[in-house]
Amino acid sequence: MKTKQCEVIQDLLPLYIDNICSDESRRMVSEHLESCDECKKLYENMSKPVEQDLSEPELDSKQAFKAIKHKWYWKAGLIALYFLPVIVALVLYATLVVVARIGFINLEVGICFAMLVVAAILMTKNKWWGCLFGVAIGVLLIGMSTQYTGQAIDIERPLGIILCTYYAACGFLSYRQRGRKKFKN
Repeated sequence: MKTKQCEVIQDLLPLYIDNICSDESRRMVSEHLESCDECKKLYENMSKPVEQDLSEPELDSKQAFKAIKHKWYWKAGLIALYFLPVIVALVLYATLVVVARIGFINLEVGICFAMLVVAAILMTKNKWWGCLFGVAIGVLLIGMSTQYTGQAIDIERPLGIILCTYYAACGFLSYRQRGRKKFKN
């Protein structure tokens, strides 16, 4: 009979500790705790406050700074990589404008520059499909090389191939970055 009563009391202990059992149950548990050492030990153990370490582990500030710095360098390097064709194209076109004294900016050239800028911006935001704008410019240059213009050096085809390869590689890199970001979160 004692063990059956102990089982009932032990079932009531959490309610007793939280003070949500009825007055009759409360009185029964208190009387039993006065007479049973085993249940009294269990009650004392259950009523102790639980100590939890909720504080976050302290990060070494140097390591945290290094991680942020490394991430920033990586991001800055990618941005420079994606904008490199835009900068090279601007320098080459500016040289052509100054040397040949064209004096105006062709609408098609402006559209091509805009497409290269859009490609770079999209890829810095891990939108891998932004590389398609750069690939389109490369394909346009390859297409231009098929027309006979009387130039001594056919520069469009190699530039087109280089641009297509470059933007395909950048798109792949951007796609991989996007995949890493998904798995880190």
